[in-house]
Amino acid sequence: MSLNLAQTLLACPRVVCHVGDARYSKDHQLKQTVTPSARLLLLVQGKLAYHYPTGVHEYRSGDLWLVPQLMRRHWQVLSRSARLIWVEFVHLLPLHVNISKQAFKASELDTVMFQRIATCFEEKDASTQLESDSLLGSLLVRYALNVQLVTDNRQDGTHPAIAKVLNWLSSHMEEPVVMDQLHQQARLSANHFRKLFKQTTGMSPTQYVQMLRLRKARYLVLTTDKNIQEVGFASGYDDPQHFSRQYRQCWGVSPMMDRLSAQ
Repeated sequence: MSLNLAQTLLACPRVVCHVGDARYSKDHQLKQTVTPSARLLLLVQGKLAYHYPTGVHEYRSGDLWLVPQLMRRHWQVLSRSARLIWVEFVHLLPLHVNISKQAFKASELDTVMFQRIATCFEEKDASTQLESDSLLGSLLVRYALNVQLVTDNRQDGTHPAIAKVLNWLSSHMEEPVVMDQLHQQARLSANHFRKLFKQTTGMSPTQYVQMLRLRKARYLVLTTDKNIQEVGFASGYDDPQHFSRQYRQCWGVSPMMDRLSAQ
């Protein structure tokens, strides 16, 4: 199973969109938030508690782990201080592939690869972009081969009916969200469906689809030469101005500035 998912992680389209390195003091915390991008994190020093919808995981110095896309998270520092480095990336891995929040102890090579990704990201040219994406792929494969990966929705607490709808939404994100169609597909009452969906994802179906669209849009902005209007259309937005507003609200920058800053 781990080998199959390692191959999937390596083959899926992805692009590095941010690299961070920060130090935090005791009790520092990030309040609950949801982001369309994924993060590969390395705790260089200290101890953190990450609160996920399925429970709390503690990470210690040297731990390397993956926070999947569209994951609600809230974390806080448990030690006197902590240093965390991370790679934020957009990928098109199917959302029904659920990855556990387990960590493995990073080797010296893993740390060197993290540092090299940061250097490549700062240099911002075509060759270093390819190198950083390749290094990220290597780290993801090492992660996949070193931790237990969860591909059965029943193992991570996701209701089978909701899992079915999530899979359907990932391949129909460009279409309007019709609540009646979704709860009928799940064979649940409208109220029960909304409750289960919110418990699972932390958002409404409409908000969830918007996250899917914005994830795809950023991937297209950073990896293709499509003009911004074409990116919006390809991501399910008919109104270019509405698309640009939503993009800025999510990513903190306009689509054009995002593309220019990555060049």
